Amino acid sequence: MVEADSVGLAEALLREPVDRILLDNLSPEDVSRVVSLRNAKHPQMQLEASGGVTPERARALALAGVDWVSVGALTHSARAIDFSLDIQTKPLPG
Repeated sequence: MVEADSVGLAEALLREPVDRILLDNLSPEDVSRVVSLRNAKHPQMQLEASGGVTPERARALALAGVDWVSVGALTHSARAIDFSLDIQTKPLPG
């Protein structure tokens, strides 16, 4: 997996032997352009949209045609909790 933060870089990476390109902080319009390039040249290559993705923005990126969408807001906004885990073992018989 490699990361591209522009359409130009993504286009260059489409010529390389990679499995997936992570499209970082691209607009849905730019993502759609990369998807069209991918579909024409390397339809087997996977594309993932990431960076600044909110649940609301995820739909537009998915509709642009990527294979994966990473929504960082799911973990950035999660409340932290304080907990501990204690493990007690029993001695084996005999």
